[in-house]
Amino acid sequence: MKIPEKLEIFSKLFFDSFQTPLYIVGGFVRDNIIGIENKDIDLCSSITPDILKDFLIQNRINFYAPGEKFGTVIIRFEGLEFEHTTLRCDIKTDGRHAKVEYINSLEEDSKRRDLTVNAIYYDIQNKKLLDPQNGVRDLKDQKARFIGDTKKRIQEDYLRIPRYFRFSDLYDLKRDEKDVNIIKENSSGYECVSVERSVNEILTWLKKGVKDYKTFLEMVTLLSPVDRFCKYLKLLYDTRQNHPMHDRENVLFHTLDLIDHFNNNYKNREDREYYILLFHDYYKPYTITTDEDDITHFYGHDNPNSRVEKELKKLRIPKATISDIRFFIKAHLRINMYINGNITKKNDIFPIIYDMYDMAGKHFLNTFKRLRRLFEVETSIKGNKVMTLEDLENEIQLFLGILKEIDIKKIAQNTHERSLIRSSIRKALKTRFISL
Repeated sequence: MKIPEKLEIFSKLFFDSFQTPLYIVGGFVRDNIIGIENKDIDLCSSITPDILKDFLIQNRINFYAPGEKFGTVIIRFEGLEFEHTTLRCDIKTDGRHAKVEYINSLEEDSKRRDLTVNAIYYDIQNKKLLDPQNGVRDLKDQKARFIGDTKKRIQEDYLRIPRYFRFSDLYDLKRDEKDVNIIKENSSGYECVSVERSVNEILTWLKKGVKDYKTFLEMVTLLSPVDRFCKYLKLLYDTRQNHPMHDRENVLFHTLDLIDHFNNNYKNREDREYYILLFHDYYKPYTITTDEDDITHFYGHDNPNSRVEKELKKLRIPKATISDIRFFIKAHLRINMYINGNITKKNDIFPIIYDMYDMAGKHFLNTFKRLRRLFEVETSIKGNKVMTLEDLENEIQLFLGILKEIDIKKIAQNTHERSLIRSSIRKALKTRFISL
């Protein structure tokens, strides 16, 4: 197995000090076996956190230990970061957290893991693969199999429910019907999982890419009665789209298409960008109407109010990201109309630009640039492109230049009421550009 040279150096230093094996476990090993690149390295050994930290300090190796009580220390060695966890067994679990005891047995450590394919170890010093739970065989046979008793594994940590569906999707693993039924019988226990952990687990799947939308939907449907985020995703699925502008039959699959395009075409992706794509159509379920031809419309879904902010706060979305989501909700339909050639006259363009400016204020241009590639994603799968985002940015630059020329005090007739100032500026802009 090919491992980073710097990890080889660290392993030798480790072995020379402790004379005990250092193992790689989990995703890095699993993915290397099937020829997939994985840069996330999880290590384990019998060395406890206190002893490991002393070793790191003596060798001037940087580390931090936010999960020390669970036996985990994160190590930074010559630009490489990896996580070390002491071999352990669970003494007590509550469905999410575990009280652990440190042990010397790799086989016993493997029994506390979730799936067999995640319990494959690699002995760095001896260059040997260790597979106490037959995970290699299950990878070859494409089986998603819990270690030991399925019900017990789930009740130890209910996050294993979405993880089970995620791994079966990402690695094309067949799900056992008995295991799925046991998951369904125990899904109500998922309510003990914090909203942050649930969102993070599902986001991990989205960042890796959803291969089979039906598998994702099965997980969402199963957990929607007890999980706020899955309830929202299920609502998107239940909101149908029957319109020439959309080639997906529901809002959820449309959203997954956008995320898939984002994953395949952009690097250095950030969590906030995924949140924006996930929530940009937040209001569609609340604004859907159907005309006499059974065409669906979502009039007003681009006008954010306090509802979305309250929901995002409950999902523990960062405040700065919430502001970006609100701006994207406001701007995405207007930008689509511009790109697709539905808005061409200056006196139509500038009041719409002002609507976006009014939300973002003096940071309008920076906000637009920061979210630009998401606007590229959103406009990439809709309609015929007549204009470009470069054209729109030029219009924005012109708008901001002209806005500086407008005497706000004169327009507002000495009033400080925001609504009058806003309507006066919109009127002035329309008058100013009517002849352009």
